[in-house]
Amino acid sequence: MVFERATLPHGTAPAAGHIDDHGSSEDAARAEVEEELGLTVTGLTRITGGWRENRCRRLVGMDEAVESVP
Repeated sequence: MVFERATLPHGTAPAAGHIDDHGSSEDAARAEVEEELGLTVTGLTRITGGWRENRCRRLVGMDEAVESVP
């Protein structure tokens, strides 16, 4: 499932996000699907694992900066 992005870069994207304060990666997956797609995850199956360096464009502390923008 994908959704149309409202922010740059425009296009379609899968539900995604950061673990941040969600706790575990599973908790983050459930929360991001609900936040971005309005759906409730009832089951998860891990198909891969491991750690990758953060190649996200979001900078540390960006949430606070974005929330303060009117």
